[in-house]
Amino acid sequence: MAKKSGVSSAAVSLALNNKKGVSEDTRKRILKVAEEIGYIPNDTAKSLSTKKSTNIVLYMSALDYEYFHGSFNFDILKYISSELTSYSYRTVVQMSTLDRDAEAIYNLAKSEAIGAFVFMGTRLSAEFIKDLVGDIPCIFFNKPQAYGNKSYSVSFDNRKATCLLTEHVIEMGHKDIAFVGYLPGVVTAENRLLGYKDAHKKYNIEINNERVIHSEHLPRFGYSVVQDMIEKKERLPSSFVCGNDRIAVGVMEVLLEYGFSIPDDVSVCGIDNAQLTDMLKVPLTTVDIHTEKIGAAIAKILIGIFNGNVEKEHIMIDVEIVKRESTGKFNRNRKYVYE
Repeated sequence: MAKKSGVSSAAVSLALNNKKGVSEDTRKRILKVAEEIGYIPNDTAKSLSTKKSTNIVLYMSALDYEYFHGSFNFDILKYISSELTSYSYRTVVQMSTLDRDAEAIYNLAKSEAIGAFVFMGTRLSAEFIKDLVGDIPCIFFNKPQAYGNKSYSVSFDNRKATCLLTEHVIEMGHKDIAFVGYLPGVVTAENRLLGYKDAHKKYNIEINNERVIHSEHLPRFGYSVVQDMIEKKERLPSSFVCGNDRIAVGVMEVLLEYGFSIPDDVSVCGIDNAQLTDMLKVPLTTVDIHTEKIGAAIAKILIGIFNGNVEKEHIMIDVEIVKRESTGKFNRNRKYVYE
């Protein structure tokens, strides 16, 4: 870059880091050369400049940064790191928002210093991401069809998770059951809806499509969709099956705020078995997705990538229901409209 710009390497460093010591004309000339050769002024990319092939980027994405607060993704990262402790791999955690994924992933891949990516949360398709990163091996969490051609997948059984919850409340007499957390085109949400439908089909219960509720997976969205039903004095379902524990927390909060009893009036359940859900005012019935097994599976694939002997391209982690006090038997005398 210094040679192309006709300046010293020290001048290049000053210009790229926006420091004093070079004229404005020289700075512009250096930045133009940097753009032409594809230099990435990105802190994460800089930190990977050692060019070691065992650098791992653990890439997490979400609707906004609020999602990362208390996210089970960090539990998974903890278990990945634990499994890799005895290896000399370098891991970098990169967080982003959904609207910036394509740019962020492309810039990271251009650093040419990454041995493998682990993607969690992004809604970009695996095919599109592979176009962005080229030959860099990728592990996708919760994209169960995303494997082959240096791509690998680790998922938990999303379909079974909602099926278990829906069967659980059906077996306690519930028939008017809402599913909160449907996101069209998002594989995990689509599979969770299928599980909800599987249970209805098994017990010959007709599905009311109005009970399939679109919602992002944060407490405020669960709160707002149920608050809207309450304020409109709509008849509440006897049970809410939520797409994750965060939605369930929001649903429970608004129900209690408006004087409904859980589970006497309405049962609520979620997915993830997130920390402290057993210590809520009403402990939450949920599904344990076994983050420790997910982390171990991802780590095993990473080790295989660097050793050249990946045993499985796709690993599916089983799930199990954790029954707590937020779900109960259907109560014929329940309160179902706000008064």
